[in-house]
Amino acid sequence: MKGDAKLVTFALMLIDGILEDSRSRIQYLVGVQRSHKKEKKEDLIGLLNSFLWQNNAKETESRDLALHILAMLIEAHEYKNC
Repeated sequence: MKGDAKLVTFALMLIDGILEDSRSRIQYLVGVQRSHKKEKKEDLIGLLNSFLWQNNAKETESRDLALHILAMLIEAHEYKNC
């Protein structure tokens, strides 16, 4: 994920806030992760993990948000195929 750092942080804050508002919404992301339909499936765990490995910014806010979302996703995914 490369781009405007403020935009990335805003997007992560929005996703984190939506999930914190209702933890059951994480199931939507798990559904995307587990989908059998090629056009719907996305490796969200891999995407967030890749972001964390590539992001070496001095400000850690976006990394912290990505880690929190990743932890919720892995927990909801029941640690399978992570």
